[in-house]
Amino acid sequence: MMPSLPEKLRIVAAENAVFRRTRSGLPLDEDLGGYSNAAQVVLGYFQNIGPDTLKSLYEPKFATQIIAAARILDAASSELFDGIETSSEEGLDAAAATGLLAAIANAVYGNFPASTTIARRFGRIGRSLSAFQLCALCCCAPDLIGKFLPLVRECEQASHFLENLEAFLRTGEAEREKMVRRSFLALRSLLNQPFDHSIWLSCETCLEQLVTLCLAKTVKEVLGHAASQYAELLAKSGLKTLLPPQFLAIKNSHLIQSQTNGVICLPTSTGKTLLSELCIFSSVKQPGKMGVYVVPYVALGRQIADRVVHRLPRDWRIVRLFGGFKEPGAITATEKKLFIVATPERLDALLRFHSETLSRIDCIVFDEAHLIENGQRGARLEGLIARLLLAQQEWHTGRIILVSAVIPNAPAIAQWIGAPPADVVNHSWTPNCRRIAIWRPSGQLVWHHSNDPVSPDGATAEQQIASIVLPWPRRIIPTRWNYQESAYFEGDNYDNLVYLCAFMWGRQKEPVLCVCSTRETTRQTASRLAARFDVIEPLPSEIQKAVDLIATKYPHYSHLRKALLRGVAYHNASLPHDLRVAIEESAKAKELRCVVSTTTLAEGVDLPFRVTVIADWIRHKGETQVPYSPLLVRNIAGRCGRVGYFTEGDIVIYDNPLGARKFKAPGLKEDWQQKIFFSKGDIGVQSGLEQEFSDCSVKATVASQFLACVAENQANEQIEKAFTERLFAKSAARNEQIQPFIHQLVSEITSEDWRLATKNSPLALTALGVAVNQSGFSSSSCRRILSCLAGLTIDPTDKVGVATHLLTELGDLPEQNDSKFRKLVERDKLIRAAPKARKPSPPKIYLRIDYVPAVLKDWLEGRLPIEIFASLPLVKKSDRRPPLSVWLQGTEEVTSWDAEFDKFCDFLRTTVFEFLPSLLRASSLLAPHAGEAAQIETDWQAMAEAFQRDSTITSREDVEQT
Repeated sequence: MMPSLPEKLRIVAAENAVFRRTRSGLPLDEDLGGYSNAAQVVLGYFQNIGPDTLKSLYEPKFATQIIAAARILDAASSELFDGIETSSEEGLDAAAATGLLAAIANAVYGNFPASTTIARRFGRIGRSLSAFQLCALCCCAPDLIGKFLPLVRECEQASHFLENLEAFLRTGEAEREKMVRRSFLALRSLLNQPFDHSIWLSCETCLEQLVTLCLAKTVKEVLGHAASQYAELLAKSGLKTLLPPQFLAIKNSHLIQSQTNGVICLPTSTGKTLLSELCIFSSVKQPGKMGVYVVPYVALGRQIADRVVHRLPRDWRIVRLFGGFKEPGAITATEKKLFIVATPERLDALLRFHSETLSRIDCIVFDEAHLIENGQRGARLEGLIARLLLAQQEWHTGRIILVSAVIPNAPAIAQWIGAPPADVVNHSWTPNCRRIAIWRPSGQLVWHHSNDPVSPDGATAEQQIASIVLPWPRRIIPTRWNYQESAYFEGDNYDNLVYLCAFMWGRQKEPVLCVCSTRETTRQTASRLAARFDVIEPLPSEIQKAVDLIATKYPHYSHLRKALLRGVAYHNASLPHDLRVAIEESAKAKELRCVVSTTTLAEGVDLPFRVTVIADWIRHKGETQVPYSPLLVRNIAGRCGRVGYFTEGDIVIYDNPLGARKFKAPGLKEDWQQKIFFSKGDIGVQSGLEQEFSDCSVKATVASQFLACVAENQANEQIEKAFTERLFAKSAARNEQIQPFIHQLVSEITSEDWRLATKNSPLALTALGVAVNQSGFSSSSCRRILSCLAGLTIDPTDKVGVATHLLTELGDLPEQNDSKFRKLVERDKLIRAAPKARKPSPPKIYLRIDYVPAVLKDWLEGRLPIEIFASLPLVKKSDRRPPLSVWLQGTEEVTSWDAEFDKFCDFLRTTVFEFLPSLLRASSLLAPHAGEAAQIETDWQAMAEAFQRDSTITSREDVEQT
């Protein structure tokens, strides 16, 4: 039964008051005792509740009061620990007692990650706790048993208890559980202090939660004896306890045991990856069968694979399929079960070249499933899922699991894939506190309730909880909201932003992540922010590695070196791969004060940031501006307060006043901010096809996915209807455009000209159709490739000549994603078609079509991107300041050269490294169907490999690992 607390305690109001004081920068001081006493009273009420009621605390709505008490004690202990260097003996006792109570209060409702973070603070106390207190701390922070066990070796009861507890958590065995309970009771003989007596019952409650949430025990109970080795490997890898949402998903839903589709929607850091892994483990039962874990980013895939490889039993094998679309080798039958970690592009290629793989998939997990919203990549993801939904009928492919931290419309997603309610995990529990703050032009930094569970009854997300006066250094009053005005106020805008980042670091003395919408903004912000800090001496080891890389390999990044010396870095896709990794390692080690990044880092690998600053809430998309989606903001927000490092995080939004009038003008921006920051009126994930079907690259992707669907379902007489009905966009208004588009596509692929399929009901692919499908390009793009190949007269051994011809003729295909190079190709074609007509202006880049042969030659010879860039004729002629030679040697200030080099790296990465090899591989497949003129002796595949070489802008892991 849930305890009934006296009304006068008002513990929620007390937590809100503590939050206001801490965010105001005010010490708790004289109020510390009162707040702590109230929290301890609440803890006393919760220490006697029974095991069944304890599980009710996994629901935030029932745990509000104990969560509030835990936060108050956490804030109090943090303040006391911060002052231990000047504390008296009494102060040390108070810090230890409050810290232990804070750890206990969190553990009472199953928040062991927060308890462990608090327990680590005890390393700052230069003396030991009593033996019983150390045992109590281990009941709250089981990950630290190995650290504390040596400290109690001389106490038989304590060492016996901790040894039994560790053994139980590693095995989950019932006999070990009994031994733990008996040895815990024996600790009563160690209660020599009044404080120890006062926390005894609370420690017993923590132990009950520990036993309930024991990972090994729960996994064995649910999956049976077959999972014993797996469960113990999980525990050995450091996973001893489940988080409450994981426990509820395993015990109360059918997610793990079921064979039907499922949805996992849990906040960041609440265990989605482990649940996904358990779904794969439980679904794949026979050797040769496979589970697939689909990740949107190579870095995330690497992280998942490296983690899983150490905790799967010996009858499993990890297979990595990373990088872009490329024919993989067949994954042959094996005596082991397969755990495949793949990017969507590599999975797509696997299914097209080896469709028989479909019958071997027992479970497929799509992580970050909300990315179906995102243009071309989203269209591929949605198409893949639609194909797999069909494959469940035709090929008896196993279950599909969609996973995301930011899907508010989980029921709609579940309905799309046919997941029953029992297989939908949708929970709001989170191990840390995150509230949104907005720094407004009025000079007010205002924190909002942000749907936090510890909020007064009736409070809405946007209502204020705390504020401080923090005047903007530069006053910005826009009146026109146009480009000229943004350019005029640019310097002032940067001054405000870096002031905010420096303020948040100074307040917390913990790492800050600043998320910007452009790479240029990351550079400028990092450079200006670094000027506010002194050089770090001595320089930490990971930062030193990054600094050395710049000194030896990349002198043109000297401005970044200058920032690194002061604990500041920027991170974006234009940086060399090894330098990006070095910065990530510095961030992992918490050596950096602030990292300024584009949204790619914010959506990728977790790094330990205490604060996330969002520099703006609109971004450029082509020639227009668009607002961030609420999903993106929620995803960015999840980067702060990382579990295991912090118990809370702050999301601070700089209310950037510059931008398009329709978003930023008074009377308009308030509604947008309600929607974007607080998800007001947010209907959740939508299909990218609904928003962007007019985009040629999205249409091309849908066309390609449909052709793959035809190849996989050649007995289906209603394939048009079957495919469109399995898209998430089926219920969207855009479906009125998709269905006619698919119908037109069928007419196109069955036409006499380059026939890809015969329509004798059902559709059947011709040999050409099979080749087009395996190319990954749309049918209309392949027709253009075929035409280009048919007229190819270049020496087949001339790699540069062949590649140049393909790029200049086909560089405007929708599959080519560098918009600036596409404009160059279109301009070149217009000039060739009408030489005497007025020439259209080229895009603002240093590359020209006639430079392409030299660039490709240099690329094949292995020259560095910076060397190729410096050799471009327009670059050498440029009067840009500083002179090219000075910039190449390194300047300590950001210059316009950096942005120009960005554009060139975009071309190398997107067009030369990604698109050209795909085009060459497509040519290999299509050349036999292009007529005699195309039958030239060209090793297309070898040429593709040559262009997809290692470089400083890529990693070989971005290509493939099998």
